[in-house]
Amino acid sequence: MIELTKLYQETIDKLSQGHRGLIKLSKPEHEELKELTLKALEQKNANQLHQALCILTHLSSAQLVFEDVLITVILADFTSKKDQIFALEALSKHSFQARFLKGERLGIEVINAIKETLKKGDLETKEWCLRLILEAGNQSVAFRPDIEAIKVSWRHLFNKRAHHIVEMINLLKKRWPNVQA
Repeated sequence: MIELTKLYQETIDKLSQGHRGLIKLSKPEHEELKELTLKALEQKNANQLHQALCILTHLSSAQLVFEDVLITVILADFTSKKDQIFALEALSKHSFQARFLKGERLGIEVINAIKETLKKGDLETKEWCLRLILEAGNQSVAFRPDIEAIKVSWRHLFNKRAHHIVEMINLLKKRWPNVQA
């Protein structure tokens, strides 16, 4: 049985000591962590959700079993910006990496979740979404209309994050010169 707070604190301690903080869990513990994450979201327990997302982000291996719960967290209105970033980072591992290791394409649920988050997110959330889109390789073209709709005002260009967003958008546009979305 997973003791969420204890596992979270051990991970934070490892990270603060300069270690990677990677966590190994068994398949039954994966299912338990998934249930704990959903329970925290349903009960709107921000502390428990944060701990679960931190653990998901620091698991030692990519596990596709977490994809659906991470999509739920990303799309939830309750999720804080910090936890949404954690969920996007975990989605990179447990969806993108897990699928690519199996030779699979991203599912439409993942694509739609990222599109939705990209539309409603602030600059930091947009930056994380764009990082994921860059990881999508050839599938990044599915995001083309959404990316072309992003407008960064000239006032924001002095913001480091906005500057990164513009750079990532330009990089993606260079990948798609003759590709139709």
